[in-house]
Amino acid sequence: LVRSEATKHRQAVASVISWVSIVLIYVVVVYEVIDVLPVPVGALVGPAAVLGAALGFGAQRLVQDLLAGFFIIVEKQYGFGDLFELSMVGSPENAAGTVEDVTLRVTKLRSSEGEVFTVPNGNIVK
Repeated sequence: LVRSEATKHRQAVASVISWVSIVLIYVVVVYEVIDVLPVPVGALVGPAAVLGAALGFGAQRLVQDLLAGFFIIVEKQYGFGDLFELSMVGSPENAAGTVEDVTLRVTKLRSSEGEVFTVPNGNIVK
């Protein structure tokens, strides 16, 4: 099945929108549950701040990958079927091949030898 570039881009954008929608739904549900429970919100501020800081430091790479993937998809920097060579942070070798998949977190390339590279979007330099 051959899809046009516009169709592939629409599918990627729809994936981003659905992911953001799911996160928003979870946030609203958690807020509503906390609102219904007889728990003072002030008592949750301290633990929430500590948890937020721990998640922020722990998920730093994940957030970097997601933001880079978001801009790759929205700006149409490259897409499915493109021949591409990626420079990666911390790697002396470049990954070269045909783009097989671009998600918010990773880009997958297939080399001419058939090897598949899965590169986190936050590691892509050019």
